Amino acid sequence: MTHCSVAGCNGTVLAKSFCQKHYTRFRKHGTPHVVKKAGVGEPQDWVLKHVNHRGDKCLDWPYGKVPSGYGYCIWNGRLERVSRLMCTLNYGPPESDKLEAAHKCGNARCVNPSHLRWATAQENQKDKLAHGTHNRGEKCASNKLSEIDVLEIRGSTRLPAKWLAKKYGVSHDHIRRLQKPDCPEWFWL
Repeated sequence: MTHCSVAGCNGTVLAKSFCQKHYTRFRKHGTPHVVKKAGVGEPQDWVLKHVNHRGDKCLDWPYGKVPSGYGYCIWNGRLERVSRLMCTLNYGPPESDKLEAAHKCGNARCVNPSHLRWATAQENQKDKLAHGTHNRGEKCASNKLSEIDVLEIRGSTRLPAKWLAKKYGVSHDHIRRLQKPDCPEWFWL
């Protein structure tokens, strides 16, 4: 494909089947489509309007997102992850700062309060494994590697990480993390 996959765009493909403009939007907002610029207080009003939302379907955050898909907004003068904010507004503050707002649906863009809950990092990682989203946002995706590849890498501690990285198409930092004895299983599955 030589043209952008966005309907009506004839730009030349740069990455992920998008032209420069749409790829930039995809990286910045999680979608290649035009993202409405929020007016002053608009995201906060949206949160307040949807704080008591109930339903089975995901409620996607329509404003600013990071490439991993998580939405952010300014709340009381601080930049907050919207899923954490919605969890706090619905269930109260977490018992510990170490608790995370876990998505039952696996959709990082979702802020439906009935899809969120407080969970430990370990519980959240188990959820991410179940949803197949455990390496979202990683610079180097483990899913490029088969289980056999990972076992070979973990057993090749004498070979240079740079050489292994080139062989397997991942970063040398990723190789080093995989070779550490305390590397958590969720990182390499």
